[in-house]
Amino acid sequence: MFENENSVEVSSTIELVIFKVSDQYCALTSTEVQEIIKQHDMTKVYNADDYVKGIINLRGGIVSIISLHKKLGIKEDNVDKEYKVILANYKNEIVGLQVDDVEDIMKADSRLIEPPPSNLNGLDSIYFSGIFKMNDKLVSIINLDELLKFESPVL
Repeated sequence: MFENENSVEVSSTIELVIFKVSDQYCALTSTEVQEIIKQHDMTKVYNADDYVKGIINLRGGIVSIISLHKKLGIKEDNVDKEYKVILANYKNEIVGLQVDDVEDIMKADSRLIEPPPSNLNGLDSIYFSGIFKMNDKLVSIINLDELLKFESPVL
């Protein structure tokens, strides 16, 4: 947002895909989302990090599925529940993000997005790039680069 010579406010909007992980509202920008699908049967990947739920065959391509519950350190309420999978574009690949439900796709005024509070501690705080104030809810905007950054193994 900025003001021009005539003191008319100019704001920008971004389109957010809002979803839930347990009782936490989160979002990705619509440019990061390819599509939303129902959860498929997955093949387990042995020796993978615990947040990797498995892989699926999607229209001939192999897609890794990441549990946002595990990655964000949020307890799963019901492991037998039908989840949704958000297929996200990340570095020329598609990665599936397992979420509880997709709530909405909406345009957000960038003036209503604030940086995460500096007093948030813990590794999972780097996974958020901002907080969007949506009516009476706070929506954490996912920093996909940090969320999907893979650490080198320690030797």
